[in-house]
Amino acid sequence: MDGGSGREKTDLSFREATETDVDQLLALVNAAYDREKQWKKGERTNREELLSYISSPTSCILVGYAQEADKGDAEGVSVDVTKEMVSSILLRIPNDACFFGMLSVWPHMQDRGIGKETLIYAERYVKEAKGCNAMECVVADFNSHLFPYYEKKGYTKVGEEPWQSDVLLVPALFCRYRKELN
Repeated sequence: MDGGSGREKTDLSFREATETDVDQLLALVNAAYDREKQWKKGERTNREELLSYISSPTSCILVGYAQEADKGDAEGVSVDVTKEMVSSILLRIPNDACFFGMLSVWPHMQDRGIGKETLIYAERYVKEAKGCNAMECVVADFNSHLFPYYEKKGYTKVGEEPWQSDVLLVPALFCRYRKELN
């Protein structure tokens, strides 16, 4: 169990997204960010934006897959293993600090530790594979319920700035968070 939520913990594997993942990734991210439609116009992302991140030499999107094995035959041998994309995280690595965003988990799979496991994997990935020494993100103040989530994971609020965009339905601030990767 995870976090006392009463839901089963999900075993995950991760890899970098490819162009063939874009349709599933688009549905996942937009579903995860659907609640923001009360504050801003439109979807969280689009196909072109995802493709640009996937093809850029300074960014990638990690996708997390849940592995579910069939019960198996009478001898207990598993006969089928399916993988379902359940999480994703955008990583932009312009220098030794990685900016992350679009941390997404299917709404029906939240509260199982999937987001936490995805973030932990991303931190280790950028430190070991990309040589980053810090992770940063911005959280809009209308998502202030996320402030304690990141603080509990070792992120410190290091600043805020007005969010200037014509997609906003209300004024908003971006709160910048940072974690040193030791």
